[in-house]
This record gives sequence, C-alpha cells and structure tokens, in this order.
Amino acid sequence: MSTEPKSDKTEIKEFNVKGKVAQKGNEQPLQGVDVSIDTSQGNFKTKTLEDGSYTLTFKAEVILKTEVVTVPWRFNEKEEFKAGRLIKFNNIRPRQEGDQTIAGFEIQYLLPGTGEMIKVVEEVPTPLTTPSAIAAVSRKAKEKAINVLYEKVFDIFEEKLGREPFVKKTIEGGYEINEFPEINFNFPKYL
Repeated sequence: MSTEPKSDKTEIKEFNVKGKVAQKGNEQPLQGVDVSIDTSQGNFKTKTLEDGSYTLTFKAEVILKTEVVTVPWRFNEKEEFKAGRLIKFNNIRPRQEGDQTIAGFEIQYLLPGTGEMIKVVEEVPTPLTTPSAIAAVSRKAKEKAINVLYEKVFDIFEEKLGREPFVKKTIEGGYEINEFPEINFNFPKYL
C-alpha cells in the first residue's frame, strides 16, 4: 500500500533506526533477518548482522512541530527586525558643535501588542575627532539608546497593562511524521 503526505507543508528527513533481533525463548541473536519499512519515499530494507543488530536508514515526509509560548520581552535586534517591529536602528551621522564631536544612535520600534511607536535618540559628545573615538562614542550612544528603549517599554507595559512586557514566541519542537496511512514502526524483536 502506498503512503502519501498528510499535508503540503512537509519536508523529507532521513532517519536511522537501530535494533536487535533474537530468537524467541533463548534470546540467541539472529543473523540475516529482513527488517524493512515503507514510506512515501520508498521501501527501505536491511538485514540483521551476525550479532542480530541492524541499522535501518530510511526517508519519510515530516512536518516541523511548533508551539506558541509567552516569554518575557527581551530586545534582540535580529528577532525584532525579522518580526517587523524594528523600524530604525541606525547610527546618526557625527556632527561638530564647537570643540565637541557629537555621535548618536536612533531607534524606532513598534511595541509588541500595542503597535505604539517608540522613538529613542541618544547622543554622546567627545572632544576627539579620530575615527576610533567617534566609533567608541557611537557604541556608547547605541548602548544608551537600547537602555532607554528598555525603560520606555517597561514603563508603557506597566502603565497600560499593569505588568512586565511579555511577547508570544513560536518555538520549534522537533519533527512529526506526516504520512497517511500511518507508517508501521513495528520492527521485529523476536522470531
């Protein structure tokens, strides 16, 4: 009987199943016993070795198991950008004001759950004009901007919802066989 994937959102994974086959009653290992499995990717077979052991390698259609969980909010530049909440996350072009070079950092962020826009601009002065000095104060401005963002996010959640910020996150939890009819995983143990 042929097997088919249960859904379109599927991928093919390779599996290795290890086991042993022994004679029923005296538990002596059996050599040369056929071990097989049928999946939508074909019929996969092997035989037991002298010690009764086997390794059966086969491919099957699987789907990724995911779960949505609620976790405390933590700023992660890559995740926030991927989620579309991080609108701006840039250095501000350094400028001269008298004998000081001012470097800054700007963040525009859509608050999860409320859609409220938070804008943070932090600037840090330095009397130095070398590229390394400007890079150092730019990093300092970025750190300050992220700290201010944390403060604003926590204040808004506390004020509007009376709690610390939490967000829903999808986590991956392994794979599930995605074939119909179900694959028979009953491999021989005793003969």
